[in-house]
Amino acid sequence: MLYFVHSEWIENPSETGEEAAAIWEKIVRPSLKTIAEMVDGKKTGGVFVGQRAGVCIIDAQSHEELGKTLASLPFWGHVKWNVMPLESWSSAIQRDSSAFASLKGTSK
Repeated sequence: MLYFVHSEWIENPSETGEEAAAIWEKIVRPSLKTIAEMVDGKKTGGVFVGQRAGVCIIDAQSHEELGKTLASLPFWGHVKWNVMPLESWSSAIQRDSSAFASLKGTSK
């Protein structure tokens, strides 16, 4: 199953530069490395230019597997997540073809 995953860093206005650097090394960098390894082969994601946010498409067997994958990232609690399951293009074609075929049969 494919999932569109949008993540956005939750800013901490009281964070010092030194704290930010430590968070980068211990939390952000390892998380981004893990995501890069998951998606680089398929070129299915990236970070928005000039922002602390990004998207990727992740293939997982279930909602639970994806939840575990995201929760395993070191920056899990520092990021706002928006996840949407994706339907395949062929599935959408079949669904819509059936819907429009039935509409053609009901119009006069």
